[in-house]
Amino acid sequence: MTLAPRLALLAVAAATAAHAQSPDAAPAWAADAVWYQVFPERFANGDASNDPTPESLTGAWPHVGAAALRAAGWAPTPWTHDWTAQEPW
Repeated sequence: MTLAPRLALLAVAAATAAHAQSPDAAPAWAADAVWYQVFPERFANGDASNDPTPESLTGAWPHVGAAALRAAGWAPTPWTHDWTAQEPW
C-alpha cells in the first residue's frame, strides 16, 4: 500500500475517533424522546391454561424440582396481587 491510501485511512480513523461518544453517553435523539415501560406481568391473565406449573419450572433454579416447589407452596402470583408484598415462598 502506498503512502496516499495509508494517509487516507488514517484521516478517516481520526475523524471517526473525533466523533465517537463515550459508551455511557446517550445519543442526541434521546434528549427529546418519550420513554415508556411496559410490565406485561401486570396485565390480566387472559389464558390460565398456559400458567407455569411446578413441573414446568423444574431446573429453572438450581437444585429445585417440582416437589420442592410444591412443598414450599409455590403458585403463580395472581395478577391482582400487591406486587410490593413479600411472597411467602
